[in-house]
Amino acid sequence: MAAAGLNTDQLLQVIGDIAYSRTVFCRRALTNPQLDTLLSNEARMLRLLERDSYNNIITSFLNANIPINVTHGAGANGAFWDPVTVAASPAQQAAATADFAVEADSTDICCICQDRLATTPACKINTCQHALHRSCATQWFSMSTRCPVCRASIV
Repeated sequence: MAAAGLNTDQLLQVIGDIAYSRTVFCRRALTNPQLDTLLSNEARMLRLLERDSYNNIITSFLNANIPINVTHGAGANGAFWDPVTVAASPAQQAAATADFAVEADSTDICCICQDRLATTPACKINTCQHALHRSCATQWFSMSTRCPVCRASIV
């Protein structure tokens, strides 16, 4: 912006006008304790801009101690974000895998436990054809929605 011919005072006025417009909009559109914290933090940053010279703006940003209280898991009770469970449902697991018949003398191994596939029921992931024990698949897909070998999505 300085290249466009704005001096420090003009630049601060533009930043202040943008922040004021955003504050007015957010206060009308949203009601959340974390929004109040965000807007308060922005106001603190603007006060830093006004107080310091243009050459010290970056230093002020880097050294500013702006508190924010982010809670997890409260959802509609004021949390900033909700935890996301990254796991495939039993229906998604069933749709993403197919039973795989392994011959008794096969040397194929499970990509999770590294045991021979011939020892217990096995399945293949439909998208990439990687093989694993059915029990290993159930355990793995309770923690992830991706193939343990190639990271292909199953959902």
